[in-house]
Amino acid sequence: MSYDQPPQTPTISLKKHTLAVPSEDVDELRTLLKSARLTRPTYESTTKEVYLGVKRDWVVEARRYWMEDYDWNKQQDRMNAFPQFVASLKTKDDLLMDIHFAALYSSKPDAPAVVFSHGWPGCWIEFVPMMEMLKAKYTPETLPCHIIVPSLPGFTHSSPPPTSREFGMKDAAYLWNQLMTGLGFKQYYAQGGDIGSFLTWQLARDYEECLGIHVNFLSITAPPAGTPEAAQSTGPPKPQQVMMGLQKFGYALEQATRPSAIGMTVGSNPLSLLTWTGEKYLEASGIPMSLDTMLTFVSLYWFTDCYSSGIWYYRYLMGLRAGPGADPSQAGYLKKPLGYSLFPKEIAQTPVHWAEKLGDLVWSKVHKGQGGHFAALECPEEMWADVQDFIEAAKQKKGNASHL
Repeated sequence: MSYDQPPQTPTISLKKHTLAVPSEDVDELRTLLKSARLTRPTYESTTKEVYLGVKRDWVVEARRYWMEDYDWNKQQDRMNAFPQFVASLKTKDDLLMDIHFAALYSSKPDAPAVVFSHGWPGCWIEFVPMMEMLKAKYTPETLPCHIIVPSLPGFTHSSPPPTSREFGMKDAAYLWNQLMTGLGFKQYYAQGGDIGSFLTWQLARDYEECLGIHVNFLSITAPPAGTPEAAQSTGPPKPQQVMMGLQKFGYALEQATRPSAIGMTVGSNPLSLLTWTGEKYLEASGIPMSLDTMLTFVSLYWFTDCYSSGIWYYRYLMGLRAGPGADPSQAGYLKKPLGYSLFPKEIAQTPVHWAEKLGDLVWSKVHKGQGGHFAALECPEEMWADVQDFIEAAKQKKGNASHL
């Protein structure tokens, strides 16, 4: 048996995918980096103050390394070590979209399926260390779960959202459920961080096939009703608190309010792409991200031209898109099993007792030591253990409920 054999015959159109960036594209990237102008030093680009932006010296060295030392082919081979596919799916209004995904299929008859969803400025390769760990630890015959890792619409090799209409989380969840059921999974679990957590919540709310969800990111705008913090609330935040939030998350507001301008500006130049996304990798990582890893993210964004098509959900995130907002506390109590992992360097430090008010929290863990926003990348063993523990807790909860 091999990791690329699904347990059932798929009912959706699938084709195998291999990442193969032409050498001319790699050469063009180096040429563009060499010709890109570096702006003059400023106080803001040289001071050690964190929230004024990425530092010029770092950009200078990262550009040099990208041009001279970075080995794209080595990273491409690493990605291609996993079975990858492209599924042809349809939106509710019959628009055809291709969704790329990596997979590790188990040959165990009773193995549950888990779909893992990434965020921005990440992509599916956030889960590569976890999948490498699983391949080293298990054979297809012993792998406990089927692992499905799609690229969100607009990211890497997945189709961008349509240009003819708005596209939201309900659309993405519809495609995810179609993908999982089309692969032969009548039921499945979902896991997500960052924007992937919002998609995961949407799956659980909209589709019976999704048995439960595990998230490692919870972004809530206010303490949920019933928490001590909600009772102590004294009204709207002070202006200084608002400004501090804008200083930290101003990039999200820019991507929500001016997606066309920032999309074309950042996406048209590799040095701009490195500067804009690199800042977030540096700021949000709980464990310092290696330059090779960071440049693999940025290179994959560049070669697939996905920056401008990958920020569509920020209007959803910031409440500027019609329909349900991103805050899970505004959508009602989730009756399905919920699992929550809180890593110490996560940018949203939402406490566990808040999560208890959002859904049927059957499992949670507050991690100590290391780990941040890119938890699956930084702490693959811990993330995998958390998902396994959550699934067992969800199964036990279901078993107990069936005997009531």
